[in-house]
Order: sequence, then C-alpha cells, then structure tokens
Amino acid sequence: MIRLLRFTLRWLIRGGVLALLIIAGLVVFRDAILREWLEYRLREVTGLESHVGGVDTDWARTSLTVHNLKVVNSADFGGEPLLLAPELHIELERDALPSRELRFRYVRLRIDDVRSVRNQRGETNFMALLGRVETRAGAIDAAVISPPGLEFTGIETLDLTFGTLHIVDLANPRNSRDIPVGLTNEILHNVRSIADFTPLLLRVLIREIGSGLRRGATATPGTARE
Repeated sequence: MIRLLRFTLRWLIRGGVLALLIIAGLVVFRDAILREWLEYRLREVTGLESHVGGVDTDWARTSLTVHNLKVVNSADFGGEPLLLAPELHIELERDALPSRELRFRYVRLRIDDVRSVRNQRGETNFMALLGRVETRAGAIDAAVISPPGLEFTGIETLDLTFGTLHIVDLANPRNSRDIPVGLTNEILHNVRSIADFTPLLLRVLIREIGSGLRRGATATPGTARE
C-alpha cells in the first residue's frame, strides 16, 4: 500500500509539473498560437488564401492587435488581394461584462486596399464570400464573433484609416476604377450599427462625385480641340 501511494504521488507530481509546463508554454507562446489559429480559421471559413502577419495580446488592457491581415481573391475573381489591412486593434470594455454587454472601449482599423470584383459570369466576390461564410462558419466562429449571453452595445471610439477601394470588372474592364477613399485616423464615437457610418460614407461619395465632375470638366476642352 505504501509503495502504491508513493508511486501515485510521484506520478501526480510529474503530472503537475507537466501541466505547469504546458500552461507556461501556452502563456509564453499564446500570441503565436492565436495567430496560427486565426489564419487557419480564416482560410477554412472564407475558402480563400489568408495570412496574418502577427498577433499581440495584452491581458492587462484586455486588448488584441492583429497585424498585416491579407485575404486574397480566388482565381475566378482575379487572384489579387481582396483585403489588405495593416492593423486591427481592439480594446474591450471590461466594466460592461457584468451587465452582459459586449462593448469595445477603442478600436483602431487601418485598411490599405479593398478590391470589389465582378467576374466574367457577373458574380461579385463579396456575395460569393458571404455565401461561403454562411455555409462554412461553425459554432466556434459564431461564439468568437458574438459570444453567447452577451449583447453587443457598440464601440466607444473607432479610429478608422481607409486607403483605396478598387472596383474591378473582369467582364468589362472599362468599368474598372480606383476610388481613393482617403480616410486617415477618422474618429467616430458610439458606433452601434452600420447606420453610424452613413455621414462618413456620404462625405466620401460627395467627394468622389466632385472629383468625377472635375475630371469630366478637364477632359471636355481637350476633346473639343480634337
């Protein structure tokens, strides 16, 4: 009996040490592990080639930063990047959790390029992507985006940078054009839904219409001379 107790105690100690080593490894390498997991889930859910340059977590500030996110269109949509986002930084508002609220204190999103593509069959890459996500996303992905038991109540401060929107028509390349969105550290407060982006989108749209009118006015005299 004593021998059995010693044997059991010895293996319990070894198991405890092993568990501590595993936990320590997870803590030390959590960012690398999370990066690999995010990249894997993006590929699985979107069906597209996806890359995550790096992930930084800060438990003290309950923050997550994703660096150099890249999602590439499939070959039938040109095979060029759909999204290039150098940074997504999220800070969670911990004080809202006891009230079952999912609220972000601060979000910084930097987007260099977004490519909207219409292929030869008249299909668009974003609609195709939405269809794949609806069929491929699992319960784990839904829980990450919208944790059960928590209600999303908004973003207190959104810091948005958006470079260029590329409109690509593979069936009729003459319809393709680049729209310089040109937002740099645009600050929005209390963002709760897509409707809160309406004034910002209208401003970009009005600026683009104005640029188009100026280009047309500049081109007209030259056309007349010809």
